[in-house]
Amino acid sequence: MDKNLIKLLSDQLTPNVVGKLSGALGESQDATTKGVKAAIPSVMAALMQKGASKSGAGDLISMMDSLPSDVDLDNLGAVFDNKEQSKALQHAGSGMISNLLGRNQNKIFDVVTKASGMGKAKSGNMLGMLTPVAMSMLKNTASDKSGKLTTDGLTSLLASQSGFLKSSAPKGLSDALGIANFDELGAGLN
Repeated sequence: MDKNLIKLLSDQLTPNVVGKLSGALGESQDATTKGVKAAIPSVMAALMQKGASKSGAGDLISMMDSLPSDVDLDNLGAVFDNKEQSKALQHAGSGMISNLLGRNQNKIFDVVTKASGMGKAKSGNMLGMLTPVAMSMLKNTASDKSGKLTTDGLTSLLASQSGFLKSSAPKGLSDALGIANFDELGAGLN
């Protein structure tokens, strides 16, 4: 059975962690909860789209190798409770999300904004914070028993996520990514 990466990531974002994230964002818990539910599949879709080719998977591996080492991504509550850690995570994630989404970045921010009711800047900040978390989870999940991560393994794992994405994607996500449907995710890359 395929691993559901969206569920794995969602499981890390417990109500307590989401509460701390809402504090870091300066947003209500309700809006943050709605935003997280839209952001997780949005980030996963961006990872799937980027990782649909060997060169894109190679880019993802490079990004994973550059995850901030001074941020404990295994203790998200503590990260979101710490202003410096939150800023470092958001800063690292902003570059990653820009690399992943390119010209579609504002469209994805709009999808999360509409789903959550948060402002666009806060939606962008949340996506920036969650992208390194998703990358770390993906790295841990896609690595083989020896800890090695390959482009073939990563591409295969990401390709297996289409069904999970369909059932959790927020309204307008496929249009924002510039694809007809999630079965075609990554078509025409490189």
